[in-house]
Amino acid sequence: MFSNRRVPTASVILNANQRLRDFGQFRIPTHAQGRGRVEYPVLLQEDILEYFENNPEASTRKAARRFGVSQWTVWNLLHKEGLHPYHIRDIQELRANDYEPRVNFCRWFLQNTDKNILFTDEATFTKLGVFNVHNEHWWNHSNPYVTRQDAYQHRFSVNVWAGVLNNCLLGPLLPT
Repeated sequence: MFSNRRVPTASVILNANQRLRDFGQFRIPTHAQGRGRVEYPVLLQEDILEYFENNPEASTRKAARRFGVSQWTVWNLLHKEGLHPYHIRDIQELRANDYEPRVNFCRWFLQNTDKNILFTDEATFTKLGVFNVHNEHWWNHSNPYVTRQDAYQHRFSVNVWAGVLNNCLLGPLLPT
């Protein structure tokens, strides 16, 4: 029926099998084609590192666009220099009149630690949309434990809450 079709040789089948085992695909990825790594000029590398020194919260994608290189190049350079992306923690801005309620809560919590523990999470929706803090990083040699204060109580937002207590899902709950 298909007498004119080319039949692959044994070496073609064996090589395809090996590429599939090595790379997870039949084609050889560009990074493994033996072209070697592109070495970028030292001045460009220094400019990228200086950019992250002055803007440690910058994204690798924006830096790649700014300097005309791939995001992979920026990421590798940062790692080669010992920099790591640390997550920024959002914390509630504290005011002077918050002290007493916080102390009262801590005392209550310490007295009730033997009771059931409730694990919760929430998503915040604002008029500006949903903000994903998991994509925010601070590039540094060691963890600077960066936090950002924000006046969450003074802007419009809606929280959707859910929790787990004794293997039972609670919620999701919306404010009424």
